[in-house]
Amino acid sequence: MQYAVETWDPVYGTPSEVNELDAAAEQVDLNVEVEAAKWQPVTPDPSLAMPVNGVFIDGVRRFDAHIWMGEEMMGRRGICATVAAGAVICSDKEAEIDLIHIERALHTSADVTQPIVLANIGESYKIKPTKDDSAESLNFSVHNHMARVEDHVSGFYKDADLVVYDGPLNQRDAVNGVGYVKTQHVQYLTDEPLESLAALEVGQRTPVFAIGGRFERWSWFMRLPNPKGPARSGLVRLELPVTVSADVNVVAQRADVVTRYIPRFASETFREARAPQNLYPIAGLERKMRWQLGDRELLERSLRMASAG
Repeated sequence: MQYAVETWDPVYGTPSEVNELDAAAEQVDLNVEVEAAKWQPVTPDPSLAMPVNGVFIDGVRRFDAHIWMGEEMMGRRGICATVAAGAVICSDKEAEIDLIHIERALHTSADVTQPIVLANIGESYKIKPTKDDSAESLNFSVHNHMARVEDHVSGFYKDADLVVYDGPLNQRDAVNGVGYVKTQHVQYLTDEPLESLAALEVGQRTPVFAIGGRFERWSWFMRLPNPKGPARSGLVRLELPVTVSADVNVVAQRADVVTRYIPRFASETFREARAPQNLYPIAGLERKMRWQLGDRELLERSLRMASAG
């Protein structure tokens, strides 16, 4: 029996749910850089200049406590959550965590305006109104809060050569930004383009394609350095904002630069549970941010004390 072992720790699922990918809801144009029927792996030009300073930005979130508001037996629900975002600056010689920003908020549809103040530890939860108190609305509000904190952090790096966001770009349109999608949930490719993924060698990319809809962007897949494994092992998808250029040749050159730059940060299995997709700067930043979120049990006890008072 022949088989291949995925490098990701099973605790995190898999980087690509091969048989469960949702069909793309947006309009996808695969005939951008190359006609779909002629897709072949692309090897970036090695003579292209690399970014002098690259910045990696990521965010984390944590639910601290579920709370109920109102004296009635069936009150209004809310979530107290802490989010953080930070940045790692990478040069040719070193990588250094440059900034971490943390915020706490109560996400609820209840009619409240005053923050919850935890006087005993000098912390507070500001109010983030939600559409309703369903789990979906509350979770979306927490995720959106994290994204806005990421945007706040990224505002300090407008002059960087390259800013890598851990996740899709969504509304971000800075020309120096790139979205780094390490877990695949959506199927953007079909037919020959889909088959070409398995042919990618380390450091190669697919041709660029266009994703339309609410957030238009350019995109492509590439393969990171990884131990020999399944055909989809080490694959990630990158996104560029349409503001980079309307010229496909310019976009393709930028894709080449990013494709050459990213592999140097690929993680290894003995150090990272989600190797190689969870890049070293992002993995280190995540650990530091989670440590700085504070003790959840202390925050929960402080919320109970505040509610009793």
